[in-house]
Amino acid sequence: MSPEDREVTRQRPAAVLRAPRVVEINANVVLTGSLGRPGTRPVHLQVLDTMYDVWKRVARTRSTRAGDFRFAKVLVRPPANPAPILTVRAFAPRAGSRPAVATPRKVVRSVYPRPDMTGPLTIASVDSDERLGDERSGDNGFDLSDDGRFAVFASAATWADPSQRRPGLQIFLRDRERGRTTLITRGLDGRPTNYSFTPLISGDGRWVVYWSKARKLVAHDPTRSGDLYWWDRRSGRNSVVVGVPRGAYVVRPLALSRDGRFLAFATSAPDISPSPVDEAMDLYVLDRETGEADQVPTPDTPRGYGIEDMFAVSMSDDGRFIAYAVDVPDLSPSMYPNNRELRLTDRRLGTTQEIPVDPFGLRGPVEDVDVTHTAMSGDGRFVAYVARIVPSEPSRSARAAVVWDRQTGDVEVVAQPPRPYPDPSAGPAVADISSDGRYVAYLSIDVIDEQVLRADRVTGIVDVVVPDPPVGPPDGSDPFFSAPRISGDGSTIVFTIDALQKEYVPGDINRVVDLFAWDAPPAD
Repeated sequence: MSPEDREVTRQRPAAVLRAPRVVEINANVVLTGSLGRPGTRPVHLQVLDTMYDVWKRVARTRSTRAGDFRFAKVLVRPPANPAPILTVRAFAPRAGSRPAVATPRKVVRSVYPRPDMTGPLTIASVDSDERLGDERSGDNGFDLSDDGRFAVFASAATWADPSQRRPGLQIFLRDRERGRTTLITRGLDGRPTNYSFTPLISGDGRWVVYWSKARKLVAHDPTRSGDLYWWDRRSGRNSVVVGVPRGAYVVRPLALSRDGRFLAFATSAPDISPSPVDEAMDLYVLDRETGEADQVPTPDTPRGYGIEDMFAVSMSDDGRFIAYAVDVPDLSPSMYPNNRELRLTDRRLGTTQEIPVDPFGLRGPVEDVDVTHTAMSGDGRFVAYVARIVPSEPSRSARAAVVWDRQTGDVEVVAQPPRPYPDPSAGPAVADISSDGRYVAYLSIDVIDEQVLRADRVTGIVDVVVPDPPVGPPDGSDPFFSAPRISGDGSTIVFTIDALQKEYVPGDINRVVDLFAWDAPPAD
């Protein structure tokens, strides 16, 4: 570069790019600015591809003699891998020996449009205008009311405040009947809060419980490490859950009774009576009306390897029956940390009985059985879970979705792999059951492919909830599905899909995890 060029570069005024703070994807916007020095030059509008850290041109124009430029009705869309925050700039390419000129970067938050949702499969994680989220939804917790009307989910989307640069996880309630989305974790100052996870909704759709680290949800909240909160749909107010440990101890909400009175939770806190004796995660049931928590009697477990995960918990509608998994106490926890047994406790009678986690007699002295999910019918009679089975070749075992009948003690195989696989992880992975015990929704893994299905235990009909996507390039990217949740009558199923480039709903272009809902077609 010549001395004259260096002098021009050093003395030129700062360049400017004017852009709206929020840009809706697939919407035309006007961008203006100045190169900071006079002269007509080609000007490119560029978007930063964060995946490859390169700038990609999206539009061209020319500056005026004064050095000003204007991009009229430009379609500002992210590169191939969209991000909720776009970084754009105007760039004047090198001309002869003159140096290149670029405006400062401008950060724009993108807002995604409403997808074309027709048919039984729709996206539940949308705002009240039915626009897609600009960040992931559902992968940190979701739930469904018994009638399928209300879906509650954790999301990092910025519907409540699009000006947020770095949104955190918030809890939303979607009224699927009225098409309204409500921010539950709104602070006392009216702004969205942060760090909220694992929402559960009562079967009647009134009560939501969730864990949050936010400090502005209620007045005079002194804790900094996180608490459990109630949200009442009738009043729209948040309140701290009374009767559970607060602050330093992890407390996990696990199951709710239909009216929201009883809450099953797990904690390692020692200050609940009776206090835990095995220094592991213990199971409690809280009565919301009295504020008292009763410990569910569980067998002694190896130190540090008790009920520390506590994902396999389910409860009857009235809170009387509760199913859960415990580690087997007579095996070395360092060698067999996933070898578990299932229990069912009748809280009214104070009795506990075993659920046959190995109904087909497969487990040997060194066999692991990792039970991570259970689901219970409304009356507590049926418990659905995943167990191992023997296909046609005895040397190859796989998984099956089974339903255990508490009254008869029988185990019914609802779904299993269509053929034997050498991989023991093939077959159903998790299952949920309707309140009447008729329908079972389950996630099935066929080597590398995943599917969500619904089995009718009365007719034997199995519905494929998620068929192959009709839209999207065959790029070879396999989607990932979450464990499904089914409504009380079995007519609605919700689950998340991380589909990358595939569009299971036309117009699903945000390329992040979304919460989907499937509504069964009306019976003929």
